[in-house]
Amino acid sequence: MRRRASLPPRRPGGLALATLVCVSWGCAGPAAPSKPAADDGVVLKRPKKRKKAVKERRMTPGKAKLDAVDRDKADAVFYAKVLTLEERSASAEAVAVAEGQIVYVGDRAGAKTWIDEDTQIHDFKGAALYPGFVDAHGHVMSLGRGLSRLNLTGTRSFEEVVKRVRDWAEDHPGAWILGRGWDQNDWKRKRFPTRDKLDKVAPDRPVALHRVDGHALLVNGKALQIAGISKDTPDPDGGRILRNAATGEPTGVLVDNAVDLVREHLPPVDDRTRREHADRAIERLLSVGLTGIHDAGTGDAELSTFESMAQEGALRVRIYAMIDGGATSGIQLMQWAPRVGLYDHRLTVRAIKLFADGALGSRGAWLTEDYADDSGNKGLRITQPTELMAKARLAHEQGYQVAIHAIGDAAARTVLDTYEAVFARALAKPNAIKPRPRLEHAQVVDPDDRMRMAAMKVVASMQPIHATSDMPWAGDRLGARRVEWAYTWRSMLDNGVPTAFGSDCPVEVPDPLKGIYAAATRQDANGRPKGGWTAKERVSIKEAVQAYTTGAAWAAFEEDIRGTITAGKLADFTVLDRDILSLKNPRQLLKTKVVATVVAGVIEHPAQ
Repeated sequence: MRRRASLPPRRPGGLALATLVCVSWGCAGPAAPSKPAADDGVVLKRPKKRKKAVKERRMTPGKAKLDAVDRDKADAVFYAKVLTLEERSASAEAVAVAEGQIVYVGDRAGAKTWIDEDTQIHDFKGAALYPGFVDAHGHVMSLGRGLSRLNLTGTRSFEEVVKRVRDWAEDHPGAWILGRGWDQNDWKRKRFPTRDKLDKVAPDRPVALHRVDGHALLVNGKALQIAGISKDTPDPDGGRILRNAATGEPTGVLVDNAVDLVREHLPPVDDRTRREHADRAIERLLSVGLTGIHDAGTGDAELSTFESMAQEGALRVRIYAMIDGGATSGIQLMQWAPRVGLYDHRLTVRAIKLFADGALGSRGAWLTEDYADDSGNKGLRITQPTELMAKARLAHEQGYQVAIHAIGDAAARTVLDTYEAVFARALAKPNAIKPRPRLEHAQVVDPDDRMRMAAMKVVASMQPIHATSDMPWAGDRLGARRVEWAYTWRSMLDNGVPTAFGSDCPVEVPDPLKGIYAAATRQDANGRPKGGWTAKERVSIKEAVQAYTTGAAWAAFEEDIRGTITAGKLADFTVLDRDILSLKNPRQLLKTKVVATVVAGVIEHPAQ
């Protein structure tokens, strides 16, 4: 068996991932173990001179690699209609797996040579087997928390929100009432709510309800009191406290960085609860056919949970972690080199997530011109450009991939300006490892800036289902001209921009089939609008599937180990009840079922 790379042992009272040690090159930073040890065969050393350490820290890890498997018999053989996504051999009948890797792709006769008495046989008959789908932008712990708290998704009015809060309060005695999922754009009165009705149903218990996108928080009077927020509290930089125009009193809605004023008073989550959240989220991901996820904004406590699960063999999906670069712990983690392929590639820590702006639904996305439906408001800069530049440069110097949330066109332009400045030298060297910076969401991008993305090979990390959720009101926010720049998947691909698809779960459901449907139709589940919203930006089903497979792999430097069904790559498969690449009517995607989700050659869903 191949040895597993792991993180350093836990220190008493500390987190292993808060003391990452550098592998393959030196590092300088706080709290490294005096006698580091690892079981991946690499000797860990600290540099003697800081000058040399800084130089070596600037090395960027290359693409993820796998050790070769030297076996003549397979642990498992899978029979199905195999859709490899390889250009030369697009389909096959069988796949053989050994030690978590693909060792054979071909016909049934050839697969039989890999079978002995210990080989497990899985015959999916008429089902279609694809490379494992990967969500290129989601939030694992937030998904798990959402499955454990008051769910406000799909509420059609503020009155329905209030009713759910009242019912939850009766069934769940205690202190804080926490929930998520409301969206005022789904209500008849498309206005932000106020706290008055919440104060009536929960006068003595603090209530904190995240908007569906996580960029706004609705709280009641008790929560405002606990947080010390009054009409005299100034708006924080990059945030907004909505106020009554007549009295100046807070209405109860906090936008973007203003959310932090309450967040620091929320009850802490212990390790056991965090593990429960992770388990629930992972089961949900597997149930919709996902074999991996790019976790956008992972905190140190969350990383510690993922590490513990990996050590126990309980991390059943692969996680590509983007460290939360906005947190103090994220800055501390950036002092250490990235780690690639931990625990047989179950956990990789090599990206940093930063924020340029907020969200379009809460009018926090940063635009170059005023919102069409809110004169005088251009949105919010969550991070000042100078700070964004400094953090991106620090991350790049430490060998991290930089991923920045940018929804508005002004945010996208600022991020691209940052990337041009930070990556100029790396982009100019013909043989250097290219940084593959990411623009997370890329919802509204000026056509000229799409060309800049293509030139720098900036990854457009996009979520198709956002378009079909936002299309009823996106035109109101942006106006007729700018809405043509929004959710432009076709234009990104045609301009040569590397593209990866995800869900932004729990903002949207994590189901990749729903994302593929949205990308191919630009319609809601009822087939509206006819012909699709800004239909020129549709992509083919195959292109959408590639964005969840080969595109997601490239975005994570993993194209040599994932993304296609190829001998020598990881044995991660998504098995569906039909060949979706041959569908004549994309609406059949909504009827497609997940037959199995396979990670490292093991059927993780349904439970065996």
